[in-house]
Amino acid sequence: MKTEESNKMIAEFMGNMHDGDVIHEELYDVSWDWLMPVVEKIEKNKYVDEFNINWDSLGEKHHCEITNTQKFTFEIIRIYADSKIEAVYEAVVEFIMWHNKNKKL
Repeated sequence: MKTEESNKMIAEFMGNMHDGDVIHEELYDVSWDWLMPVVEKIEKNKYVDEFNINWDSLGEKHHCEITNTQKFTFEIIRIYADSKIEAVYEAVVEFIMWHNKNKKL
């Protein structure tokens, strides 16, 4: 999925729509100010147990993980990336894709 499409999906998840147009959808992948409210909303989701961001010193990669213990929900989402914001952003995108497919749970 392209960054523009991912940002639009995040904006829709956050309710950031105005007259059918996404506002500031390009900022989620580059701004902690835009991305952290998304993380906070995901943390409040009943299927999420933990949202962790770590530095993997062996591989010099940032590690972001979203976990749950609920039956019939997503398996652990684990992303490794060169920067913290990239790791968190990719994990957010993966979670929202799962969420959008499973809204009825």
